[in-house]
Amino acid sequence: MKEQKKTTEDSLVKAVIPSLLYILISTFCFAIAMALGVDSQKNKSYILAIEAVIGIVVFSLWYKKDIKRNSFRAVKNTRPGVYFVIAVIFGILVCLMTNYLFDLTGLNRIPDVVPFNPFSDSNNAVYVVYSVLLAPVYEELVFRGFVYRRAREGGVEHRLSYLLSAILFALIHGDLIQGLYAFIIAFFLCMVYNKIRMLCAPILLHVSANTLAMMDICTGFITNNTRKGHRLIIVICSLLMMIVLSVIMNRFVQTKEEER
Repeated sequence: MKEQKKTTEDSLVKAVIPSLLYILISTFCFAIAMALGVDSQKNKSYILAIEAVIGIVVFSLWYKKDIKRNSFRAVKNTRPGVYFVIAVIFGILVCLMTNYLFDLTGLNRIPDVVPFNPFSDSNNAVYVVYSVLLAPVYEELVFRGFVYRRAREGGVEHRLSYLLSAILFALIHGDLIQGLYAFIIAFFLCMVYNKIRMLCAPILLHVSANTLAMMDICTGFITNNTRKGHRLIIVICSLLMMIVLSVIMNRFVQTKEEER
């Protein structure tokens, strides 16, 4: 019993280490910017983008070595394209559900969005690229590709692995509302990754969720055109559709553990 507890603790420590490197890379990039006299507020988008690129390179190289002994793979997954489409749909539904749910509960009153041109200046353009592409790839590499996967490979139960990944993922966002959103979406990211066992699945989910959110920020086509009375319906319908998609995944994708 003590040996099993120690093994679990060792697995959790091993899973947390990549998140510490994530923080270290972020600290390093902002420290270098300050040392060079760069205004970190005005140029935050550039710094974040550079941080993400560095992080993607570092963690991708590490991931290739770490994945060689990987037992965390799906079996009988003969239609990966179908599951990637499901991941994209999940991202859209999660984005709609969480934003409107926060509005209905008073956690985040959605104001009328003032449309802006994302390419009116380079800072906006970099922010869009970072939000819809670089950040999802980087964050999924760290928090699903390393934190969650390492915990699961170490024998940690799925729910505890999710909780660890979700808490760390929420903390790095540094904001109450963003952190809560990250904690919720982490459940779906872990669920998709746990079932499909391919890192590109949660990446696609994350990209689609961020893309929809960014499109709304840029145009207001969702927020400004949705009545408050309709938001509850959207939340319920989104939740029901996600349940259906979950059933489809559970029906057609079988993992090694389930095969046994």
